[in-house]
Amino acid sequence: MLAYIYKHIVISLLCFCVSFSISAQDKDYAISIISDLTSPAFSGRGYQKNGVRKAATYIENQLKQSKIPYVLKQNLFMPVSYIKKIKHIQFDSIIAEVGKDVIIYPLSCSQKGNYAIEKITKDNFSDIALIDFSGKYVLFDTSLTEHPKFSKEIRTITRQNSIKCKGFILCKSKNLMQVQSNKTLSWVIMEADTKFLHSKQISIHLKSKHIPRYKSSNIIGILPGSSDSIIAFTAHYDHMGTLNNIHFPGANDNASGVAMVLDIARELASRKNKYTVVFLLFTGEEVGLIGSSYFADNPTIDLKKIKYLFNLDVIGSGENGITVVNGTEFPDIVSLLHKINEEEKLHLEIKSRGISNNSDHAPFYEKGIKAVFIYAMGKAGGYHHPSDKLENMSLARYNEIVKLLLNVVNY
Repeated sequence: MLAYIYKHIVISLLCFCVSFSISAQDKDYAISIISDLTSPAFSGRGYQKNGVRKAATYIENQLKQSKIPYVLKQNLFMPVSYIKKIKHIQFDSIIAEVGKDVIIYPLSCSQKGNYAIEKITKDNFSDIALIDFSGKYVLFDTSLTEHPKFSKEIRTITRQNSIKCKGFILCKSKNLMQVQSNKTLSWVIMEADTKFLHSKQISIHLKSKHIPRYKSSNIIGILPGSSDSIIAFTAHYDHMGTLNNIHFPGANDNASGVAMVLDIARELASRKNKYTVVFLLFTGEEVGLIGSSYFADNPTIDLKKIKYLFNLDVIGSGENGITVVNGTEFPDIVSLLHKINEEEKLHLEIKSRGISNNSDHAPFYEKGIKAVFIYAMGKAGGYHHPSDKLENMSLARYNEIVKLLLNVVNY
């Protein structure tokens, strides 16, 4: 321990500057948080087995252990849907392996039966309204599902089902991707491996559930500073939950963001800070930004006092840099990040892009707050997939990203 302290004293003397020092332990802390939140005990931080509620309690306790003086739980109710049980899925004579061969969207209805499959390709896509799909499943092949030109039309067709089919199969050659939902339709939507591309028949038995008012919580930590002007750090902690005995760990999305916010809180708790710092951990992002929207409409702080808001989502890599969403809207934030990056010799590649409403910064931006969303680029597991595990995520520039954000608070 003495050698460790001596080493850091020497480093501080050599720096000839006042800045936050990030020890090797910070990544260890993040790994510990991510490991916990991605474990089966949290059931993919979804609604089955109340995984999302367990995660909220865990986060609340972490903030308290870090000596954040004010920790609040903001309860809210939201509609959620999930798949209770998939008893059977078979394409022709092949039984599909749930989570690997096939993923059922939680907005799917309960269903049991045997159905013919009608395949749609880019060649007959324009005739889809002329075909009788009653009592059948529609299978979209990869010429449609992996072509950006058709993505919007396919989403409209599968969500509205004006063709009155029993269900949709989206065949994909890449990692299958799960989604969350706040409603249940009267048909089934699934993604399936290309091994089923030429299937003629599907046999299916599944049960789904809709909860109109599921109780969940935003977790809020407040660390007063010399000024009541606020720097806010946000991340969502909910994820995809489980599908039968398969759980979606959600390491990069978004245990990484939660770990970083908690780490920043831990680092700042024992320091005197220029700004008041608020830590916002949101539920319901995957269901439609429900937690962040609720907080923005029912704030426990004065939103007008927020100087900058940094939303951290899929932040667990960084070897290929970070991107600041809404960066072109707020060049002062990007300029500040570049300045700190250069002064602290972090050597982070920082990219900037335009407006997007795809994460928890959006409800704040809509209220006129300078809110950006930062994500990292590099090695990670599959998006919304069981492979989004800690071991598949690099955390390559974790310490540098934390140091970048810590310096914003006292710049």
